[in-house]
Amino acid sequence: MAKVIILNAPAGSGKDTIANYLLDSDLAESSASFKTPIFNMAQAILGVDKYEQFISLYECRQTKEQAVGILHGLSPREFFIDISERMIKPVFGNDYFGKYMADSLPAGDEVVVVADGGFDSEILPLIDAGHEVHICRLYRDGFTFDGDSRNYIRGNSWWKKQPAYHDIYIADGEVEESANKVADACMVDHVSSIQFGAEQPPVLVGCAVGRMNIAGLRGYEKESVQRASLQGGAATFGAWKGECDV
Repeated sequence: MAKVIILNAPAGSGKDTIANYLLDSDLAESSASFKTPIFNMAQAILGVDKYEQFISLYECRQTKEQAVGILHGLSPREFFIDISERMIKPVFGNDYFGKYMADSLPAGDEVVVVADGGFDSEILPLIDAGHEVHICRLYRDGFTFDGDSRNYIRGNSWWKKQPAYHDIYIADGEVEESANKVADACMVDHVSSIQFGAEQPPVLVGCAVGRMNIAGLRGYEKESVQRASLQGGAATFGAWKGECDV
C-alpha cells in the first residue's frame, strides 16, 4: 500500500512549498488532498465559469476572506467551510474525507505527499485501509492554528494501529533543508512522540525500534535537546530496544 506523508502545520507555514519540493526532487511520487471532494462539489454547485472565479479568489490571500457576489455574500473561505461542515460531514460523517482519500490512493508502495492534514478523523480510514501513514507536524516561529478549525494531529490511544509521528522545526528560507528533514523522518518505520500541551510543540521526537530520530534537530547540541525535553508537559516514553542516538 502507499506510504502517505501528511504535512500538518498552520496556514502559511510552508506546507505546499515543502510538498512541491518533495515532488520536484522525486522524494515523493504523487500528491493527494483531503480537500478534493470539496473542490469537486464547489464546481458542481457553481458551474465551470463561476468555479474558476472562485478558485482565483480562494487562492489569493487578499480575497479569500472577502464576501463576494457569486457566493451570495459568503467569502471563498466561508463557502469552502460550509461545503465541508454543513453539507458533507453531517450526512457522510466526520471521517468522510479520510475514507475518500483512502479509496483514491494507489494500491502499490508509492510515496504520496498530502499538504493539508489537520483533523484526527481523517487519519484512521487511511490506517484501516492498510496505508503506511506518517504525520509530519511542522513548527515554524510565528505561525499558529489560531482561528482555524484544524490543529496538530494527536490521534487517539484507542486506535488499534497508530501512524508514525514526526515533529519537525522549519526556518525561513530553508525549503530544501525542511523537505529533506521530512524525507529523512519518514524513512523511519515507526516513531512515537513525546506529547506536550496543544500550545507547546513537542521537541524530542522519540525512538523507532533500535534507533532514535530527532527530526529537525540534527546539528543541535545534545545538551540543548535534553534541556528542551524538560520543558512543561507530561512526557510518555514507550519501551524500545536497541541504541538511541541523539
